[in-house]
Amino acid sequence: MVVVVSTMMISQAVGLMKRMVVLVFLVMAAVGMITVASAASPVLVTRGPYLDSVSSNEATVRIATTATGGGFGVGVSFGMPPSASPAAAGDGVHIKYRKRSATSSSTTTTNESPVNKATAKPTTSGEYAFTLSSLQPNTIYEYQVVLPNNGGGGAAAFPFAFRTYPSTSASSSYPITLWAIGDSGEGSPTAKETVDRFLKDQQLIPWHATLALGDNAYQIGSAPEYDTKFFRMFGAALALAPVSATVGNHEAIANRLGMERGAHFDRFGRTSSGSLKPPQAPSNDIQQFLLRGGGAAAAASSSKSNGGGGSQLYHSFDIGRGVHVISIDSQHTAILPNGDPNFAKFQKWLVDDLERTTADWIVVYMHHPLFSKGHHDTTRDSDHKYSILRQRLVPVFDKHGVDIVLSGHSHAYERTTSALFNNERVQDSADGDCLDVTSGTAYVVTGSASKKNPGQFNHPLMGVGLFESGSVILRAESPQRMNVRFLSNEGDGDEFQIVKGSGASCDGDSSEVRTLSLASQNLQEVEMKRNGVWRERVPSGRVGGGTFQRAS
Repeated sequence: MVVVVSTMMISQAVGLMKRMVVLVFLVMAAVGMITVASAASPVLVTRGPYLDSVSSNEATVRIATTATGGGFGVGVSFGMPPSASPAAAGDGVHIKYRKRSATSSSTTTTNESPVNKATAKPTTSGEYAFTLSSLQPNTIYEYQVVLPNNGGGGAAAFPFAFRTYPSTSASSSYPITLWAIGDSGEGSPTAKETVDRFLKDQQLIPWHATLALGDNAYQIGSAPEYDTKFFRMFGAALALAPVSATVGNHEAIANRLGMERGAHFDRFGRTSSGSLKPPQAPSNDIQQFLLRGGGAAAAASSSKSNGGGGSQLYHSFDIGRGVHVISIDSQHTAILPNGDPNFAKFQKWLVDDLERTTADWIVVYMHHPLFSKGHHDTTRDSDHKYSILRQRLVPVFDKHGVDIVLSGHSHAYERTTSALFNNERVQDSADGDCLDVTSGTAYVVTGSASKKNPGQFNHPLMGVGLFESGSVILRAESPQRMNVRFLSNEGDGDEFQIVKGSGASCDGDSSEVRTLSLASQNLQEVEMKRNGVWRERVPSGRVGGGTFQRAS
């Protein structure tokens, strides 16, 4: 039997589908599942702001809002009233930013820097990415989000801030600070304690990057989980420094890793080609699909752009000439079968990337530990994942001089007390707090940012194991010395130094190094802390100084 489908029949079918979508939309509106945004409705922020990337002269700030530029023009409103920073009529969602002005210690006068404006094209999903350009290297900038129809209230002072990276041509890049959070996605009181302790410890001064080590959003890495358990819980920190994230085993449930589709990929933009993926409409949210009207426009807006062959599953970036950071996907790509073209592509990329870098320090992070006897035991490898990762990665790390590897998965804190080479200790330190990585690598497990689980903590290569929740701070002080500290939520934590180079040695204990570093911060940083650019988190979970209202 031959079936002939005419153009008219196709047109009628498309028309029927559109009418069905409209009917579903009207029913949802009638029962209160969604709120139709009228011209006078306030625009709310549903995620962010957060820094997707920073360089020496640019920064990308992302937000998700209820301001839609296409489809039905519908946003999901959670009913919180609007507050400050209304945009002028027709001005749209935008970012205002300026260089942080230092206040003299002998006077109260401040010469304010000129205010700049960054805009972005409207999107059908309410997702925006703003490029702040023509920035100066190694400088603190402050910014605010401005929303249309935001209703009254004068604009508050610029409540968000970030630090641009040092130039790669600068004679000095130091100090450089990284914050590592592993298994942070429980949305728990422990997670709140982790971020609050870190911000207090930092004295609210912007650092260089946040590294999210996977299992960022329990239980399955869905869009609602990411938005509530990661972006809202850690929002106060994510607006101060760019976040670089890898996937864990929990993200693999709701995200299609091999296709790079899902909530994780919609929210982070780095790719291995060095480009940034533009913000996409949510790819796994049926309700958002209906709100946009579905069809070809929605499908087109959900298509992926990964920088011409790059991958969001693994990537790297430089912070001046000082630190080269590499993110590895240990959940999927690094354990693909031998002969799989995607594994071969990753393998070549990793070696090429390590051979290209001329940075003083190489920091690698991934989800799964290579050595642990915490709540996951890498010596009992039933699925051979850990042994495969060790066989494939350790020789590459050894050959190319990786200095430190960070991982999560085990919900506690562990570390080596000696640098390792070929899976063996290379030094016997008196106290294990000064690790020479000139010919080896330090390994740290920090998977307790939102919960902790007990373990044996007696791995022969991991000399320190703590059943405590918290996060890790890396501070590169010079080309020869880096300070590493476990900021515990319950106890004293742990602190050690890694050194490298001819005649490398630890200068005093780690606490003395840190105290001297804080004392030498420039006036701009000190004044930023003194002026309280970042307020403490309020009980409702909103952050900042009230520049805009966040949807609850």
